[in-house]
Formats: sequence, C-alpha cells, structure tokens
Amino acid sequence: MITAEERGAGRAKIIAGDLSARITQSSTIAVGSASTGKAYACTVTATNALGTSPVSVASASVTVGAPAAPGKVTVARVAAGRIKVSFAAAANNGSPVTSYTASCASGNGGATHAKSGTGSPLTVTGLTAGKRYTCTVTASNARGKSPASSASASVTA
Repeated sequence: MITAEERGAGRAKIIAGDLSARITQSSTIAVGSASTGKAYACTVTATNALGTSPVSVASASVTVGAPAAPGKVTVARVAAGRIKVSFAAAANNGSPVTSYTASCASGNGGATHAKSGTGSPLTVTGLTAGKRYTCTVTASNARGKSPASSASASVTA
C-alpha cells in the first residue's frame, strides 16, 4: 500500500514503475496490476490549481509475490512426540502472509508431520518419540508459497 495525502483542492498521482493510480482525496491505495516477482518503487506528484508538484523521492522497493522464506527457526521438545517450532516472520512481498506451515522430518525413521497456523510458534504433534527431527517453515499469501526456511537444529521428539 502507498499513502499519499492531498494538500488543498487538487489530486495526487501515484506511480509504481510502469503502473499508476490517481487519487482525489487523502487515502491509502493499492496499485493494481502488479506482476508477481517484479520489484516496484513508487513516486508521488500532486496537482492543484497552481500546477503539478515535482516528483517525490522514490519509496523503498517492494517485490510483489510470494513471501520470502521465514527467518531463523528454533525448536524445543514440549512432550513426547511434540515439538514447538518458533520462527521469525517472513517478508510479505506486497501481500499479507495468511498462514505458516512447520514441517518436521526425522533422519532416523520417525514419522514426518506438519502443522499450519497464522504465526509463531507452531506445535507439531504426532512425531515418533525418541527420534531426532529437524524442522522447516514456509509462509503463504495470496500470491503463493515461500521457499522453505533453513532447517532448524536437530531435536529429539
């Protein structure tokens, strides 16, 4: 979202790369038709009876698309067969993250399981007690699913 505030009786124009939108009052707007995977920076001009302002400084760049991979993943055994997976939120890349999925896999014969939810931490259940696990996390939004995070350290379920 881009915020532009009108000053006086006029209008503002928001430009994001080759996309633009016009507003006629103070508002927060979403610039439509953005392409997934493309980076956009935005500028603003305002127009009133005296003319059009200079172009603003460009905003920070935003890459539109699926979220980035969630950050550092840490794990802790909470009970036999249950691991609490904590992680840093993913950058949403222009569309709010709607869910995270923690997946835990064993390297020595334990059952693989996953748990989805809206944030950290997530507790994965149904794991084989006494087996060692590493876990990864993915994030999803309206534009897709992130790559998996780096794997956690190993923990016994």
